[in-house]
Amino acid sequence: MKRNQRRLVSTVLMLCALTTGLALPAAADTPETSLGYAVNQSRIEQSGESAFALVEQNGSFNVSEISQELGKNFATVRQWGSNQELSIEQTGEGLTHNQARVTQEGEYNRAGLEQKGQGNLAEITQGTPQLRVAGLSSGNWAAIKQQGDDNTAFIDQAGVKQDANLSQAGDNNCANLAQGDWGHKAAIQQRGHGNAAGLEQTGWSNSADLEQNGLFNRALIEQGGWHQVGSITQGSSYWAATGNIASISQLVGSGNLAGINQFGSYNWASINQLTSGGDAFIDQLGNANQASIVQTVSNLAWIQQFGDGNVANLVHNANVPVVVKQFGHEVYANVTITHK
Repeated sequence: MKRNQRRLVSTVLMLCALTTGLALPAAADTPETSLGYAVNQSRIEQSGESAFALVEQNGSFNVSEISQELGKNFATVRQWGSNQELSIEQTGEGLTHNQARVTQEGEYNRAGLEQKGQGNLAEITQGTPQLRVAGLSSGNWAAIKQQGDDNTAFIDQAGVKQDANLSQAGDNNCANLAQGDWGHKAAIQQRGHGNAAGLEQTGWSNSADLEQNGLFNRALIEQGGWHQVGSITQGSSYWAATGNIASISQLVGSGNLAGINQFGSYNWASINQLTSGGDAFIDQLGNANQASIVQTVSNLAWIQQFGDGNVANLVHNANVPVVVKQFGHEVYANVTITHK
């Protein structure tokens, strides 16, 4: 198996050398870990446009590194097994249109992608439904970092106790993160204007955190399950976030917590909880903001607004407290409470 993997890596490096003119490195024996497991190492460096890199590894404790400069480059990595490590770096200036796609099947795998430029695409997929059912897809880690405008990033994880982080700096970027099963942690950070982020989790005991700084951004968290925590923050006390939209939906399960914090004006926040034993909080600091909470079944609701011309809407169906606090002029609150 090690000989076949070494031949595959050598073939990839030869294709890269034909494309970019890089000299092939000297052949080396496959190292061994302290535990005696085989380690297949792959490193590709490409400098130029329209380069292509493909790496496939099968086994445990494999390592793959890809570095591509300039633009219109493609990198694809597929790894099967456990304790794999992968890093891809694609850099360039202006409209680069780089693409990186990663698939890791197994457990305790790590993947990191970094892209600089405009119009880039990054995708990481970890675990499979079949491995998840068998309990063989757990402890994976994925991270994507993009700097520039008009970039798109996807992270999809299936299994248990997965960790994902997605960071974008620039304008008009799009981030998507999905996790299934239980014990996950997910975080998205976006800096810039006109960005969109979506985060979806199913299962139980998951946490989702989404932060945006800029103007006219959109954030969405959807969670279905038990004991989920969802949080969205747009802007800060140092950076006003105007014209943003934030929404959290928790439609299945119980014991969930949802919170939205917005700093700035003309923002809109919405929380829908159709589950029992959950809490919802919205805090807005600024003028002409709108907040809405819709709940059913024994949930706690809280809306707090600081500023002028704000609007609060709350629909509640339970015998637990609801709180609406507004500080400012020409504010409006509409509270509807029904008891079955």
